[in-house]
Amino acid sequence: NNNNSVSTPTGSGNNRGGGKRDLSSSSYPSFSETSNSVGGGGGGSGSNNNNNGVSSAVLEFYFTPLAVGEMKGDLRLVNEETGEFRYLVNMTATPATMLRLPDLTAELGRTTSTSIAVENPYDDRDIVFTASIAPFSSSSSSSSSSSSSSSSSSANAANNTTNNTNTNTNTTATLPSSASSSSSAPSRSQAFTILPLRQVLPPLASYEFKVVYSPTTLDSKEETKISLVSEDAGSWDYVIAGSGLPPTEAAPTHMTAAVGESSQTTLSWRNPFSESVYASVQIESDEP
Repeated sequence: NNNNSVSTPTGSGNNRGGGKRDLSSSSYPSFSETSNSVGGGGGGSGSNNNNNGVSSAVLEFYFTPLAVGEMKGDLRLVNEETGEFRYLVNMTATPATMLRLPDLTAELGRTTSTSIAVENPYDDRDIVFTASIAPFSSSSSSSSSSSSSSSSSSANAANNTTNNTNTNTNTTATLPSSASSSSSAPSRSQAFTILPLRQVLPPLASYEFKVVYSPTTLDSKEETKISLVSEDAGSWDYVIAGSGLPPTEAAPTHMTAAVGESSQTTLSWRNPFSESVYASVQIESDEP
């Protein structure tokens, strides 16, 4: 969240205490203030005294948007003696950047997992999240990002610039982008799976999507992009990588049989590679 500091002159009125006050409503975005007590000529908490005996204070405001786009807010500071100070706040919520999750490791033929938490920020409605997986390569991504690093830096600097005047305040915050892609992408890559594909969240509820990694190679890292999309709350993109480890001895399988009779069991083995392999089976026993 970005914040703006707005300085305003004050008179010699009484201290106005209090904590955070929610200014959000059906017509305005979530916008809150942290109040400071301001005294008269003697000053107060958070106040500064000028040589002419007039005190001033800095109020800090937090912009916590729920949707991508541009919006306006009406901010009013009221004092019975000095009158009303009104500010028009222009706010911009930009799409969130892609996040990288911690790398995973697992033995070949086995799995490991992690989770991604999402929340429903609304208190009056259910929202739906859909999950999808798509191929991703950090090498191609880094080459494209390096070619546009100078332009993106300039754009980010422009987006994060805050201009404060007595009547107009511009602020920018980063938020998940609005859902524009469908959920038809596969839920599984060769090495990664995400569960479930769809989840309904009640108001103010949270949920953790499960990401499962099953390595398919020992030669290199495997990467994929995970997207969690909600038409109401936006979309989040994540990149995750995994590395396969050489397999160790599997857990023992126990068999029982009566003397003079035979018994049988089944040992399951899954080919973890993306290509066909030839497997040889040998039996070694300490018994004669």
